[in-house]
Amino acid sequence: MADLRLGGSLGKQIGVVAAVTAFTGGSGLIPTAAAGAQPTRSGYVSACEKSFKTVETAAEAYKAQVGGYPGTALPNSDTATAGSAPKGVTPDPQILDLMGAVTSYQTTSGPWLQSYPYVPRVFQIRLTPATGRVYVAKTRGNRTIPRVSTYSMRNCESLR
Repeated sequence: MADLRLGGSLGKQIGVVAAVTAFTGGSGLIPTAAAGAQPTRSGYVSACEKSFKTVETAAEAYKAQVGGYPGTALPNSDTATAGSAPKGVTPDPQILDLMGAVTSYQTTSGPWLQSYPYVPRVFQIRLTPATGRVYVAKTRGNRTIPRVSTYSMRNCESLR
């Protein structure tokens, strides 16, 4: 059955899924260090950059399959089920949408993200509603420090 929102392009849909799979591979976002050692700041920057790109790719895949970015109203016949954030994290609703699924005419799409893009007490990747703009929010404990004014992966450098 052809997906009309993708213009019947199964290849495009497979390519998007492959891109998301490629960016979400690995064992998690928390940088690793030798036993007893603390992860380096450059490890946090790398984890932030990987998370940023993963969310960016997932948001584009969501848009291609659903017809708009997370935070955009769904057509009346579509239903959404959001994912869940780890305990102690102030969740971003758009990220939870990417971790969930959308059902349209008995076809389910998603999830677009497998895990919440954050490192405890360091950063959280967030997404603006309806626009798909990705940004970095530094965190302190369970509080989110307001986002930086630009929407760029370069903001991960502020974690050094």
